[in-house]
Amino acid sequence: MDENRNLIERMKRIPHFMNLGVRDIATIIQAGHRRKVDPETILFHEGDECGGLYVLLSGEVSLQKIGPEGHQYIMAILQPVTMFNEVAVLDQGLNPATAITNTRSYIWQTGCEQFHQLLNNYPQIALGLLPILAKRNRMLITQYEDLSFLSVRARTAKLLLDLSQNGAETIQRDQHSIQTLSARISTAPEVISRSMRSISQQGLIQYDRLTIKVLKPDGLAQLAHIPPDF
Repeated sequence: MDENRNLIERMKRIPHFMNLGVRDIATIIQAGHRRKVDPETILFHEGDECGGLYVLLSGEVSLQKIGPEGHQYIMAILQPVTMFNEVAVLDQGLNPATAITNTRSYIWQTGCEQFHQLLNNYPQIALGLLPILAKRNRMLITQYEDLSFLSVRARTAKLLLDLSQNGAETIQRDQHSIQTLSARISTAPEVISRSMRSISQQGLIQYDRLTIKVLKPDGLAQLAHIPPDF
């Protein structure tokens, strides 16, 4: 009972479900299933038939695109509590990305048909999807602009600002390997290594095998072409 109550409270943190009552959320939970997943588990593959709708309740999940030559690009790293794979269940098409767990994770999942039944019963879920999808569309546009117009050094600077909360936190390298960092900005590990070395030589960051520290956030922001009032 306590586990079900805890799950309901977690699901209520999702914007789509905030205005639903406890009984309604309990009904929605019963329309799917939950499971614990080991790290580095592929939840669904890009290009496969709709893998259903997911909610990340705990842990961490990466949404990735894989290029024709195996090049990896991390579109987003999801933290709880987050719903994902909405596009595939809405248009009942193919999965637009590959989802992989980064850590041991706890997820809830429902199938494509079950989700459409939920939409019929709870149309407010569909309304809740609109601002979420709009936000993610803006994020994808920003990522496209970064890849199109920013150099690797600029993208590296922007990523380091983001991961360090604008310089407030130290980046732990065991949580952000050079392979993960390069995949976040769609480049090769050796290229981002050169960029970090160059940025360090400018005195903007300091790093070793364990940590990366942002010394001059304003300098990184300037390198990343972020406006001063950002």
